Amino acid sequence: LQAAKAQHMQVVLGLAHDPAYWDKIKSEPELVRRYLHQLGNASLQAARAAMLLPDSKEVVSGFYIPQEIDDKTWLEPERQNVLVEYLANLRAGLHTAAPNLPVGISGFSNAFAEPAMLERLWQTLLKKSGIARLLFQDGVGVHKLRLQETGLFMAAAARAALQAGATLTPVVEVFRQVDGPPVNDKPFRAVPAGMSGLQRQLAIASAQPHAGIAAFSLPEYCSPYGIKGAASLYAQYKDYIRR
Repeated sequence: LQAAKAQHMQVVLGLAHDPAYWDKIKSEPELVRRYLHQLGNASLQAARAAMLLPDSKEVVSGFYIPQEIDDKTWLEPERQNVLVEYLANLRAGLHTAAPNLPVGISGFSNAFAEPAMLERLWQTLLKKSGIARLLFQDGVGVHKLRLQETGLFMAAAARAALQAGATLTPVVEVFRQVDGPPVNDKPFRAVPAGMSGLQRQLAIASAQPHAGIAAFSLPEYCSPYGIKGAASLYAQYKDYIRR
């Protein structure tokens, strides 16, 4: 927070993250409810502690719930009710801890649910939870969606956000996965995206009503400090912006 203040930056503060999240949400709904309740309590404790730190009031501009929402796990009504309960309770607790700060959450599509079903899912989640910001990943970098499909699902997310009175932040993946499931059985590895593909992703994201576009993730894949090829993509991106 002190470093952000020195650079005149705002921070959206991520909350409690559990690497075992994807495995644990496969359990029976009641077990998932208990698990999410514990996770929510951990997030609230983290948020309250953070807001007591020096400079937090000046620097923190919102909270981010790091449990990403896919389009397959939560379609059944019973499981969806569990998720809504978790999100609504956490958002209410965060509002008590910091009344003026918005809460955001991210999601993505595996192309499992049709766009209309995805729209209904997110409209329900946002309306019933009161969450103000949906960060929707385009899925291109991890090959969840083909580039020609991305606009359909991004538009569905945009409609859901609009109908729920929330804002959409498209998340453009600035990398391309080359190793790791489902590509192969190796550890995850990715390389910087090509600028031509990135331009198409940005055009799709810009076509939706949005509150800014986010990149995932600039430090590693599009900056002078990233992996091989990241500095080159960064230079190309700067040229693109100038034009």
